[in-house]
Amino acid sequence: MRFGRKGRKAREFFNKQVLPIISELLNDLTDDEAFNLFSLFTSMDKDKDGTISCDEFHKLVGIKDSLIIERLWLVLTTDCENSASISFHDFFRVVSRLKDFEVKDFASFTFNIFDINGRGTLSIYEIDAMIRMITSREEADQTFMKHIRLYSSSDEITLAQFTDAVQSKQEIMNPLLHVQGKLQNCTWSNKSKLRKRLALDLESSH
Repeated sequence: MRFGRKGRKAREFFNKQVLPIISELLNDLTDDEAFNLFSLFTSMDKDKDGTISCDEFHKLVGIKDSLIIERLWLVLTTDCENSASISFHDFFRVVSRLKDFEVKDFASFTFNIFDINGRGTLSIYEIDAMIRMITSREEADQTFMKHIRLYSSSDEITLAQFTDAVQSKQEIMNPLLHVQGKLQNCTWSNKSKLRKRLALDLESSH
């Protein structure tokens, strides 16, 4: 389905052609918030072919060449027919899923990327590599690396220990929180107290 309408015509098209298709996915979203998400999608769909790519998603969130954003995209689009380029219906499901993520969910998401064998533990060296991937830096944040050692007396870190460390030092997840905040600012009219606090923490860290 191609989108190229603006203003009142865009809203009429959304109400007649799009809203009936996504109505079962609305949950706690209002029609206006769903339309905001539709407008966001069409602004990313530069060639107006009715789909967006991971590269277009990168441009929206303002983060270039980020491995963690690429991983996030792949995980969120797991159930989509084509993760390389997704339709508005799939995009709606993706963003709706991301909306409910909390810091502990992002901690679990990043931990599981490296816990390939499902052991439930990572070495301190794997944690170092993970932090470098999250922050897109050549060296891991040494403040956080010292901080996480407070949660384990060995060089093995469990998911519970990592989650506790992240929740007490949430700024390490700023790249992912930035993506979530960008989408929320464009779409949702109300934020929970948690999300408001995360947004303020993100702004103060820059």
